[in-house]
Amino acid sequence: MAFSMVSSKFVIFVVVILITLSLFTTSVTGQNATPLPYQGIRDIEWSPNGEHLAISSPQGRIRIVTRDNQVLVDFVANAETVTALTWSSDGSSLVTGGNDSVFRVWDSRTGSLLRELAGLTSGISTLTWQPSGTVLLASGFDTFQAWHTVTWTPFTEQLSVSFADMAWNSQGSQVAVASINALIGIIDRDDLNKRPIEFRSLRGHSSIPYSVNWSPDGTQLVSGGGRDGSVRLWDVASGQQVAVLLQTEEVIQDAVFTENGTAVVAVTDSGTLYTIDVATGQVSGRIIANAQLWTVAWNPQYELLALGGLDTSALNTNAIQTDVATATVDPQETAFLQILSP
Repeated sequence: MAFSMVSSKFVIFVVVILITLSLFTTSVTGQNATPLPYQGIRDIEWSPNGEHLAISSPQGRIRIVTRDNQVLVDFVANAETVTALTWSSDGSSLVTGGNDSVFRVWDSRTGSLLRELAGLTSGISTLTWQPSGTVLLASGFDTFQAWHTVTWTPFTEQLSVSFADMAWNSQGSQVAVASINALIGIIDRDDLNKRPIEFRSLRGHSSIPYSVNWSPDGTQLVSGGGRDGSVRLWDVASGQQVAVLLQTEEVIQDAVFTENGTAVVAVTDSGTLYTIDVATGQVSGRIIANAQLWTVAWNPQYELLALGGLDTSALNTNAIQTDVATATVDPQETAFLQILSP
């Protein structure tokens, strides 16, 4: 697989995560993170302290690796696709959900199952655990529910509303949602119990936004517009759109703030990674991969960028070039986990 860097503003470690086309064996620990045992990576999330990365796959497997590429655990979490995962605020637990509508709580150090709960009626599409709090939010394809994470009892009843993505702000006082009604919403934690749920609507997308994420200071949101091909910047206080940071014919799968909120990275299912300067609204970097890129996660503690997706071609030139490093990979590998460092 060849990446071509058109331009870049990053002088960071970059974690590039793609997939392997072969199955893995039973759980493993303490090994180097060699090719990943997944036909596509659906969701990735850094632990709260930035030390570990959790990775999910359509084959129902979870892998947790350290930031220096050591496998901590690798286990089967679901007989079907794992579509969502989220860390507890202290990083000791991981919650996963998938098409079987059950969410499961795991010990992140051992991969042991701690709890299994009947989830939503139509599968689980997204999960988010309140930072330094006790509320877990789960949304399926036509229902939503919140849970207390101390007693593991419902915080709300199941509601007939659906979100493609959800993200708490760092204080855990508000949650941003990407609604299937082609809008971004902001919900106060105290309004989760209201019927119907009250939230501020931020309108601008013309199709279902696939992602929404907060700026580090909590004053802005960035959303990836899915099939409308846009990345949009929002002011939280006013609820107004600040800018359309990107408009493309590609499908925007995910978009996140990086570099302390001064840049946004967006990925597409045709394999493009865009870096956008928030202040100017200009694309400052572009990486083209022979892959479908489905998910991206930024690690602010160590300035790591994790990408997940599906490899769409065999490796050939095996060169990965950035402003700061060049790495090669085995031409026989169909996928890899590679860290590029300055």
